[in-house]
Amino acid sequence: MCDGETPDLGGLRGSERRTVQAIVDIVNNIVCDDKEFRSSLLRAINLTVSVMNERTDEGLSVLESCCRLPVLKALQIMVQCVAAGSGETLLTGEEEYGRAECLF
Repeated sequence: MCDGETPDLGGLRGSERRTVQAIVDIVNNIVCDDKEFRSSLLRAINLTVSVMNERTDEGLSVLESCCRLPVLKALQIMVQCVAAGSGETLLTGEEEYGRAECLF
């Protein structure tokens, strides 16, 4: 898709094909003439899917449990703080902190 080609979904099974087709449809429906933005979006999707493919079932379960907006915001801020060299964290609950620790 980065090269303007249509992806070949022939080798995928039913549910995989539907999932990939849904992602392709979302990317295709983004109204944006900025090719650099579209390419960045595709690279981000590729990176996300690649990381998920490397996760164990337990890791995917932990990841799924973190898919709530407050937890995602806290994780984003935590990563920004770590990148900036700060030890600050917004994960105050022991359970949330444990899940984040397992993810990383």
